Amino acid sequence: MARAGITASDLGWKQHIPTAEGEMLHWDYYAYAAYQPINRWDTPTEILYAESDTLQPRETVKAFARRFGCGMTVIPGEHWIPLDSPALQAWLAEKMK
Repeated sequence: MARAGITASDLGWKQHIPTAEGEMLHWDYYAYAAYQPINRWDTPTEILYAESDTLQPRETVKAFARRFGCGMTVIPGEHWIPLDSPALQAWLAEKMK
């Protein structure tokens, strides 16, 4: 939202706002996430992070992983990792052992 110059007030007023990147921001999703913060994470979790992700800062993901004991693997790529990505396939094969 910040990168698109959209405030929570803007989103609340309009309910749905498209970004220049083609994504749609939804008030319901934002409100759910903003007003129900995660305090516990009891499910074993592995995070696959693309090194060139421009939507989510690596430090934010690392902090989440540290706080909740999640594994984190960084692979080449951008935010959207194609299903046929060799790095994704190798990661999945390793995690499914």
